Amino acid sequence: MYFHIPFCRRKCPYCDFHSLASPRPPTKEYVEALIRDLYRWQVRTASRPVTSIFFGGGTPSLLEPELVSHLLESVRALWRVQQTCEITLEANPDSVSAEALHGWRAAGINRLSLGVQALNEARLRQLGRLHDAHKAEEAIVAAREAGFDNLNLDVMLATPGQRLDSWKKELRRLLAWRPEHLSAYVMSVEEGTPWHAQWQRGQRVMPGERQQLRLMQALWEMLDEAGYIHYEISNWARPGRCCRHNLLIWEFGDYLGIGSGAHGKVTLADGRVVRSEGVREVSRYLEGTGPGWTEEVVAPEVLAQECLLMGLRTRRGLRRSLYGALGGVDRLKVAQEMEEAGLLRIRPTRWQLTRQGILVADSVMTMLLQSFDF
Repeated sequence: MYFHIPFCRRKCPYCDFHSLASPRPPTKEYVEALIRDLYRWQVRTASRPVTSIFFGGGTPSLLEPELVSHLLESVRALWRVQQTCEITLEANPDSVSAEALHGWRAAGINRLSLGVQALNEARLRQLGRLHDAHKAEEAIVAAREAGFDNLNLDVMLATPGQRLDSWKKELRRLLAWRPEHLSAYVMSVEEGTPWHAQWQRGQRVMPGERQQLRLMQALWEMLDEAGYIHYEISNWARPGRCCRHNLLIWEFGDYLGIGSGAHGKVTLADGRVVRSEGVREVSRYLEGTGPGWTEEVVAPEVLAQECLLMGLRTRRGLRRSLYGALGGVDRLKVAQEMEEAGLLRIRPTRWQLTRQGILVADSVMTMLLQSFDF
């Protein structure tokens, strides 16, 4: 179950996620709208157990603990929530306090994802973040003191002008806190963002492929040495601490998307698979005059395509039986060529990207999709 909280204190210049800056977001009204949609979805999915809950955004840490508690109580009233359910809240260091952290923990949040993004002051200013490195580290300490023993740190790499030596220093500082999980995303310039406009005018120069490779290799080597498992293209975890919620999505499980702009995938009782998208205009979403989402039935050929794209992102790889069951035609010729090139491993039950393949993952997936009939 995914809840999208679209509010931010300030929109970051590189961000193309569905979010809006709001000095006083209507959090109470928004949570009531989320609960209305929970009741509408419950009629269709009541028999399904809830294995993970994820609060994403936006900035979910703008939700007061009592609202998080109210929302989780509603979920438990409507579904059977597994005792081992992973419940994640994304938080920005500038919007956490010791009181709020203790409140979220008491409400049932058992996994915290901190949007650190960098521990270099120049990079943080460049990224338009509202916190500095000291505040980020204060938030980590406060999270531990509040009882969070499952902590993810989000970071970005390949930002304009980023140097290898300073990146290694940042990584050493990050790893000193021994987070259970680390997500590291290569910066991309997304259309419609202020950074994209600057990039088009030549005012924003991104690192070239060689520099990106150096930064990524340093990341891989240091995390390998520290004992982390590289279980998805952009994600590392200590043994047993992979993010269950994201693994379920990458391995093509079902998830409800609740909230303005939230995306979901649900298999109905008759076997049809629907994709849903929450109403993007927050004012309309709050009105609640009808379901807060639109949906469409996904064609089998599209499901097979999505299955391939998701499966290859993970260390486990694409499950060929699932791909075949969805109608994907398993042709080996191009895959074997990529295996010979060192980009892919072909196993009896799965296909897996090699590390070299991860570096050019988009190209590998494009070539595979082009080689299959749907």
